[in-house]
This record gives sequence, structure tokens and C-alpha cells, in this order.
Amino acid sequence: MAAQAYFGDSMTLTVTAPDGSTDVPVAGLQGVSFMLSAEHIELFTADSIEWEAVKKRELRIPTEVEYAKFDESFAQWWMGVDSAGTSVEDTSDVAFFQIDGTITSSDGSSTIEATVDDVYFEELPLFEAEEGEWIAQSLSGTGKTVSNFAPQA
Repeated sequence: MAAQAYFGDSMTLTVTAPDGSTDVPVAGLQGVSFMLSAEHIELFTADSIEWEAVKKRELRIPTEVEYAKFDESFAQWWMGVDSAGTSVEDTSDVAFFQIDGTITSSDGSSTIEATVDDVYFEELPLFEAEEGEWIAQSLSGTGKTVSNFAPQA
């Protein structure tokens, strides 16, 4: 596959409910970041200042999403309630989400899709509003794994 330029305005993002039953498109998308991160352990020995070997462990996928349009069901899922619920469920269970993202090349000839599984968010804004401004929200979470990374021509 030849190198392609990708323009941020082509990205789409979908969040899947913790039970896998419902997909909610994230609209008004303003930014997305999926990163692969792992702790690296270096082996040093007394006879050299250079490392001898490196291994990685504890994979995390830091996930950042910034958006301006949203579906309130996402907040309800995080709170642990169904569509009829109005308050936080008294449970220590964590809501895990699947996030699918797609970007399209500037000439439209190829796409890159990525799926991050078991994403949790420690914080979820119900709303942050300022006078005279469109409401935009940011989420920072951590994913467990990438189950789909598919560049396609």
C-alpha cells in the first residue's frame, strides 16, 4: 500500500454499549487519539552502560475523544443504568465500551479502521457549558486491546 495523506475531517467514531446491544455514533467529532502504550523493562549489566535486552509488559491503549454532539445514553451506560434510569447505580462494576474509528485518505482511495476494546473512562462529564459557547466535551479513557486495525485500499 502506498503512503497516503489523511485529513482529520473524515474521521467517524462509534461507541458500543457495554452489553454489546447498541451502537451510538459520536457526532460533532473534533478529535480522537488511540495510542499503544506499554511499560518497557530494560536489562542492564555491570559490564556495560548499554542495555542488553528490552521486554514490554502491561499494554494500555490511552484513548482520547473530543466531541460536540452526543447521545445521553452514553452517560447512562457509564452510570450503570438503562434508558429509564436517572441516577448512578450503586455498583462497583465498571462500564466497558468498544470504540470503532475510521479515517479516510484525502483522495478517498483508502481507509484505516481501528477498534479498541474494553475501554473504560474514569470520568464522564454530564455537561460542561459556558455562556455563548457550543458545548464540547472531552473523554480520556484506557482500552484493553486493539481487535481490529485494518488499513484498506
